[in-house]
Amino acid sequence: MSEGNTAVMISEASALRPLAEIILGVLQDTGRRLEQSGFASFADFITKTCAEKPTAAHLVQKLVTAFPSLRDAADIGGQPVYLFKKAQLIAFDICQKFGKEDAMFAFSDIGDMTLFADNVVPAVVQHHGLIDPCSSIRAKITSGKELTLQETTAMRAASIVAAQLVVDCANGPTSEFKAGATPVNQATLDNFWWYEGKEPELRTIPRLVCKNTLYF
Repeated sequence: MSEGNTAVMISEASALRPLAEIILGVLQDTGRRLEQSGFASFADFITKTCAEKPTAAHLVQKLVTAFPSLRDAADIGGQPVYLFKKAQLIAFDICQKFGKEDAMFAFSDIGDMTLFADNVVPAVVQHHGLIDPCSSIRAKITSGKELTLQETTAMRAASIVAAQLVVDCANGPTSEFKAGATPVNQATLDNFWWYEGKEPELRTIPRLVCKNTLYF
């Protein structure tokens, strides 16, 4: 150090700090709950849960019961709306990664998972004209303004309903669609729409903005 300099450094808080604090809080809470319940790790929790009953539904139910950060739901008009995006995605990823190697993870009901609705997929679904939000929500999305949790949940839930209509149409008795080796269900449709949303020509589509959520 040259003469006259000090070791004091000044930094400005990043705009991403609130997100980092949310992630840190989830990791700390998850670790604490695992430890209190006697699990050595999250993988230990997954393995023991799947050993009880090797289905995606059982794993999702156990995940959302054990970890508040996975209880992806909101009250809309006095009715609870359950999405459980991350819990379902965990089950889907485990099945995809390990299902062929271990029957314990080859969930027979994996095709029953809903769309893993985040902020990208509903925007793509809206872009294709499959959902049409009310004027107030549409204005917020177009201008990049933050949505409430209820508004975001409504858009995500609407994309799930739209996805099921597409799945039913593709798998219907009069459908001429040829699925090939990949089944047409909400999970596979989610993958298609999510990657489509990352294409350069669609990256400018306004996404849903809900900054304080930890659900997606």
